Amino acid sequence: MKFVAENVISMTTAFSEEEAELLKRVMDFESQRTRKASTRKDALVAALKEYIDHHDPVAKAKRAEMRAQKIRRTRYENLSGQKRERQKQLLIRRRSALPAALIHAVHLRDQGRCTFISNSNRCGATRKMLS
Repeated sequence: MKFVAENVISMTTAFSEEEAELLKRVMDFESQRTRKASTRKDALVAALKEYIDHHDPVAKAKRAEMRAQKIRRTRYENLSGQKRERQKQLLIRRRSALPAALIHAVHLRDQGRCTFISNSNRCGATRKMLS
């Protein structure tokens, strides 16, 4: 990678035939989505954004929270008093593994950054995703 302008980096890479076909497919999908001719750069950027959106723990946590709020709202509005209490009891069940909602909440809170503190040193600047 080398800078060719202030905010532009030039990259050169080699692809196998299979990888080149994948890139062509992404270019086709991106062209259909935007309804204009797509370049390799457009396809690669779209694929990277899609990958981040689907695999970033913070983005996953935000989607999960939105789904949970919607489900809670609709379920809770439709329940009577006794059924609401039963629903609360079902939500309090013990589990051996951490629930995904808790993991998502931690990722939302920490924004995917390490929050370890040792001897007044904090490593919050790193973006390594720890599971």
